[in-house]
Amino acid sequence: GEEGGRSAKKALSANGRAFYDDDRFLVVRKYISGGNGAEKKREQHAAPVERKRGYNRVYVGNLPWSCTDAELREWFQGAGCEIKFLRMGTDKDGNFRGFAHLHFATDACVDKALALSGEYWDDRQVKVSPAVPPKR
Repeated sequence: GEEGGRSAKKALSANGRAFYDDDRFLVVRKYISGGNGAEKKREQHAAPVERKRGYNRVYVGNLPWSCTDAELREWFQGAGCEIKFLRMGTDKDGNFRGFAHLHFATDACVDKALALSGEYWDDRQVKVSPAVPPKR
């Protein structure tokens, strides 16, 4: 309210004022909503990755911690996906971190894999999204 407005004006009037006998001083700036770019970063992060035909790799996230390479292969092969390569995400000690990258044989396999996104595995909603091709 009104008290908050007076406090803000008082703080802004202190901008640049030295409070010590050295080179330190106070910097006060008016807050401008969205001025720091955080909202833009969140929007960019939330934007879905665009699928590039011919790039047959996907990212699979939110997998159960107990998931094995063989179980993951079986899950996707059960949907009719032919896997060329699979890499489980691990930490420096080799512990599984709940995600994987898969490379499929065809575009059709990628489409089938993407259709699995949102399915549940051990009470976890699995996320399947197109992988981002490396920048060259």
